[in-house]
Amino acid sequence: MPPVSTAEFIRNLGTFQRMVAREPIEVTSHGKIAGVYVSAEDAALLKRIRASRPAYHP
Repeated sequence: MPPVSTAEFIRNLGTFQRMVAREPIEVTSHGKIAGVYVSAEDAALLKRIRASRPAYHP
């Protein structure tokens, strides 16, 4: 799916809530990616991955 603007995302949140089960949605602001909307399952997976990696301290 192509990125969507913040305004479109807010106007159509219900639609995007259904779509996010299939794929993440990039949300843009002023033409730049402001964030990525992911499913609850993907968010949980990311948390598990981050928790399993040792912290990096340069």
